[in-house]
Amino acid sequence: MNSLDTPVEPTGPTLEVVALGGLREFGMNLMALSFGETLVVVDAGVTFPESELPGVDLITPDLTYLQEHRHRIAALILTHGHEDHIGAVPYLLPLVQGPVYGTPLTLAMVAPKLEEHGLEGKDRLKPIKPRDVVTVGDFKIEFLRVTHSMPDCVAVAFHTPVGIVIHTGDFKVDQTP
Repeated sequence: MNSLDTPVEPTGPTLEVVALGGLREFGMNLMALSFGETLVVVDAGVTFPESELPGVDLITPDLTYLQEHRHRIAALILTHGHEDHIGAVPYLLPLVQGPVYGTPLTLAMVAPKLEEHGLEGKDRLKPIKPRDVVTVGDFKIEFLRVTHSMPDCVAVAFHTPVGIVIHTGDFKVDQTP
């Protein structure tokens, strides 16, 4: 038996990455990363209903997991301002204990949503720019410029005690952005 055949048991806190929306579907982008007692949420998007759901304006992700872990949610990171990434912010914000990080354009698109829903929290909107690094619990979070179909988009590198996780957000390869 070699070392590859032997299962490795974690000896300390583990990194958990939980996709709560946005995989295998268009819209509802929402992911949670946690290490120890710190949980960080990336994006909070909605999707729009098809014709078989008359009267439904938008569909939000299931927030049950985040409601159950609300005491650990330390920050919300927004990659860009499309509705499938920010449309559910008003529904998620009451669960978030800390700041909401995003580029200036993204946060400018979020602020009226908070007002529309009668939510306090504009003071928690923290603008970042590409190459900025913030620390949230055990995460060092680095923002990386990406090109997409709208300006002011970022990918996110989560530097953790067990390695680096890259969340690309949405991007496109554009030689002349």
